[in-house]
Amino acid sequence: MDTLAVALRVAEEAIEEAISKAEAYGDSLDKQHEASYLRDHKEELTEELATTILQKIIRKQKSRSEQQTEEEPGWPQPPRCSAKAADEGTTASAGGHRPSSSFWVSLEARPRPHA
Repeated sequence: MDTLAVALRVAEEAIEEAISKAEAYGDSLDKQHEASYLRDHKEELTEELATTILQKIIRKQKSRSEQQTEEEPGWPQPPRCSAKAADEGTTASAGGHRPSSSFWVSLEARPRPHA
């Protein structure tokens, strides 16, 4: 099952449970208002919660991937070029330019169209 679908299902179930718990305290005016608010805003609350769940999943996956990278033996480093070649700007850095991690998180967290 796709991660987005799981996050949406979990979020929907959490909102439904919150509504049920608030309705269980029917004698409390605050709980009645809470249940009403949750019902009225169920769709947007579900989307917000699903987004938060996805962001946490992405962070955990990224963290695991970084840990695995640190544990694996690294690639042998290429021999360093001479100072003259570096001064002339004819060599690129070994890793090149990498976008920041927030860039990848923002791409992963972006809402996707429903199929």
